[in-house]
Amino acid sequence: MLSLIEADEKFALIAMRTANNLPGAPIELIPGLWASSAPLIPMGSHWREWLGSIRIEQIERCNLFLAVKSPSQNPHILDQENLDLENVIWKYYVGMLLAARFVTDGKPLLATGARRDLEFQIRQTFDLDRPAHPSADLLHRLSIQEMCRGAEIGREIHEFFQALPPSGAWRLNRILSLYTTSRSILEIVDQIHQYTRCLEGLTVPPIRGTRKVFAERCTLFGGQPNRGIFEDIYGVRGEIEHLHEYRYLEIFNRSVRLNLLIKAGIAEYVARCSLSRIFDQPRLWPHFWTTPTIEAFWQLDSSERLRLWGPPVNPLDGMAGFDETLISNTDLGGP
Repeated sequence: MLSLIEADEKFALIAMRTANNLPGAPIELIPGLWASSAPLIPMGSHWREWLGSIRIEQIERCNLFLAVKSPSQNPHILDQENLDLENVIWKYYVGMLLAARFVTDGKPLLATGARRDLEFQIRQTFDLDRPAHPSADLLHRLSIQEMCRGAEIGREIHEFFQALPPSGAWRLNRILSLYTTSRSILEIVDQIHQYTRCLEGLTVPPIRGTRKVFAERCTLFGGQPNRGIFEDIYGVRGEIEHLHEYRYLEIFNRSVRLNLLIKAGIAEYVARCSLSRIFDQPRLWPHFWTTPTIEAFWQLDSSERLRLWGPPVNPLDGMAGFDETLISNTDLGGP
């Protein structure tokens, strides 16, 4: 096979197995990022010797590959060039997480290395957390359009962090990290808790009247008619925070569990869309650099906030395609 990586080029790639509609031939989603449902570089003897049979089997089962590359004067060593490529491919992967909700069969693998003449050498590999809860539409397959959107978001994340002022963006970085790790959570109530924390991080409601202020501020993200949805979600979040989730879980009730599943899907969707919106709109960046700038954003006139933010999403779109008949009691943690 012809390789995407040329001699004296370094690369970083992510390999995973997930439902997708990507073609086998490599396509350049945006300049500098390639994707394919087939391996992007040959799996030669060096791979097999260095990684071992179990790791090779894991990679051979993958059906989605992302890769970035760059020329190098030092293809024989692992150095900052490799780390920079890892950082770039990681941001593209996070962009994918913000573009769509999907699961993987096993943990995605990140690898970096180089090509020297005809030989491909791996310098470093490690597993990523496994995205564990699916789209509301269980038959959904990642599309090329979603992949391209993820690539664009990843590029915007990279540009955002390159443009940081000296004060940095600790709070937004923390929220983004919280979101990405939450994608690997299996327990529904923990999903509600963590995705609501993401929204709480963006809305910084005051201690007094937190639930009502949280719900009101979230209407910027999800529309004024849905204020009650956000208030209900925050109420469940509070129960979970204080270890009162037994009120929902101790006795199995299918309708209660389904309601929790829907709340988790809505909270995830609004958190994901809100983070994507922030990275997608450079005009919003100065308002989300720091906690004080976020607090100042919420002190703006409501019409000015709406002008800056743009139209809200429909939170119920987070459950588009949901069919409860496909959800078993076992899926809900029941008998």
